[in-house]
Amino acid sequence: MRYLSCILCLVFLCLFQNPAWSGEIQPPGPPDSGSGMYSLNQLYNYLLTGTHTTIPNSFQEPSNKPGSSTKTTSDIYNDIRNSFEQCNALSSQVSETTVFFSTDPENWGPRKGTMKTLAGKDYIPGVKEQTISAGCYESEGSIAGDSDLLPGNIKKDVELFGIIGTLISSVSVMATGQTETYDDNTPPRDDGAVKAGTPLAAEPRFTDNGDNTITDNLTGLTWMSNADCIGIKHPDFDTDGEADGLVTWQHALNFIEKINDGTYTECSSAYTDWRLPNVRELLTLVDYSYSNLSLPNTAGTSKWTEGDPFFGVKQIYYWSSTSSAGDTTQAWFVRFDTGYAYYGNKLQKAYVWPVRGGE
Repeated sequence: MRYLSCILCLVFLCLFQNPAWSGEIQPPGPPDSGSGMYSLNQLYNYLLTGTHTTIPNSFQEPSNKPGSSTKTTSDIYNDIRNSFEQCNALSSQVSETTVFFSTDPENWGPRKGTMKTLAGKDYIPGVKEQTISAGCYESEGSIAGDSDLLPGNIKKDVELFGIIGTLISSVSVMATGQTETYDDNTPPRDDGAVKAGTPLAAEPRFTDNGDNTITDNLTGLTWMSNADCIGIKHPDFDTDGEADGLVTWQHALNFIEKINDGTYTECSSAYTDWRLPNVRELLTLVDYSYSNLSLPNTAGTSKWTEGDPFFGVKQIYYWSSTSSAGDTTQAWFVRFDTGYAYYGNKLQKAYVWPVRGGE
């Protein structure tokens, strides 16, 4: 058996001696062109900082062994993952003309935004609300400025768009409404000739709001259209005599409080800020070109008549909220038959005509 093994070995050597021993062993040739590749550090720097380097033309042997600054595949994985986890943009938050890298597991990779892209838009301030469309604006727009938006044009201590006003406005004095002159001098210089003060010719003078309230376009005050709410709608409140709408000064104030708290709603028109007018406010209704009664009509062009615009107006006393400075047991009132203002004891009785606004 041992001889048979020796014979087989000799046969094998004889048959395969040429491939095994032909030629001489040669050193390897230079690296093929195009065999270059990026190092781990270069890959890391590109992914983390965007630093791009040119790839070598062919494979380069490292000049040094790996050191402490060499990045491993674990470094690359962990740092890239940490960076990706900070990204949270959604397609709806990116312009429809922009491609971004989505880290949403269900939409991983480059994605195109879906936010609508809009051209720039200019806005001009106005009295109506303007909608600013949602989207990504590709170009600039502007909001028109106002050269009159200056501190000196804004009421003192009022802030408007960040500008605090310094204007102290003068109080205008209303004209009396008289147009006839009775001065014998030439030229005449009485009230009817001079017509000093703010004209009473607002057009129209009054506006009927359709809710039983009347706004004076000259003063901005809003009056009840019913000038005798107690006597016409709530005579049960009047315990000061004959249930005729005439009440004491304190009861006048009490009645308005009960209008505002919902006790007497017939004249409130759903408002809760009615008050007793002061004496100057009552006198703004007087037009001294008329008498019996000295009130203008809705248009402000002629004398008042019932329902134009007020109804239930009485000729005599209407309480004001103004007390007499010389004797606080007395308060000022106005008579609309002549436009006469005076003061009387607060225990006297007068009519009540509530007002809103002007505060």
